Amino acid sequence: MFSVVIPLYNKEDFILSTVESVLGQNFTDFELLIVDDGSVDGSLLALKDIDDCRVRILPQSNQGVGAARNKGMAEAKYDWIAFLDADDLWSIHHLNELNEITKISSSLGMIATGSLKTKNLNLPTAEQYEPGKIRLVDYFVEASKKPELIHTSCVAINKKVFHDIGGFSDKGSGEDLEYWVKVALSYPVAVSDKVTSYYLLGTGGIMDTQHKARQKIPQVISSINDMSPAISLLVKESLKNPDILKEKRIKKYINSVLFSIVKVAVYNDNIFLAKGYSKLALPQLNSTYIFFPIFRVTPNLILNKIKNRYSKAKEVRETLID
Repeated sequence: MFSVVIPLYNKEDFILSTVESVLGQNFTDFELLIVDDGSVDGSLLALKDIDDCRVRILPQSNQGVGAARNKGMAEAKYDWIAFLDADDLWSIHHLNELNEITKISSSLGMIATGSLKTKNLNLPTAEQYEPGKIRLVDYFVEASKKPELIHTSCVAINKKVFHDIGGFSDKGSGEDLEYWVKVALSYPVAVSDKVTSYYLLGTGGIMDTQHKARQKIPQVISSINDMSPAISLLVKESLKNPDILKEKRIKKYINSVLFSIVKVAVYNDNIFLAKGYSKLALPQLNSTYIFFPIFRVTPNLILNKIKNRYSKAKEVRETLID
């Protein structure tokens, strides 16, 4: 059985659709905890006609999304806690798929289905349910290839994880990725490739906020500790266990985050800053690490041409999503 946690803050235009996507699940053994984080719009009014004994609304003063998720986790009755943002949607098979993943091992700490970015509210509905390809993964290796391997609205956490390592921080940006790292350091992770979670673009929600935040990189990153909350956590853990930063999978993950930061700096027209960041890469024999020394000696004119080509290709992709 699942406890579903939705942190809610000023999402009157989306929350009803989000809740209905939960109540419409084929897997019906769940409770739904909506943590109202001090909404001041009509979010709660939009839910006034919901009449389902599985739904509980938990009010709190505005404390941020991390605190809202933590309240829901603390109140959860069941062993698995599935998260859903207040402006995202699930297919009718989402909890079914999560349940299938839980069957592969009793020691799992974190599980996730496939997810998709979309601007389309009309989700596909399939009458027949077929499980996806389910597998155990090394989070750090997989996330270095696919940074959004695990997104909040496709993930579930075993409640024992919350009891053992606590909840989300209150950083306001990057606290989700930080938490996935924290969990993956201590527990096995399993995923399915079946897409059952959809996060909507252009809603002004958590994903849009995080995307904008990731575009606003700091002007000075003096050490890998400054890159992100997730990397900062790894650095702190290395103080207890110095071997952590020597592990190939951890170095690969850190370099992939640095690669994203360098890329953002380039497309923000700050190549000088990007080349400075690239010097922080951890030595490793793979294509990502090899990129950094090559990048540092590539003339800025060539880098600008590459950036312009990428920008045009990105516009085409975004048009196709629309």
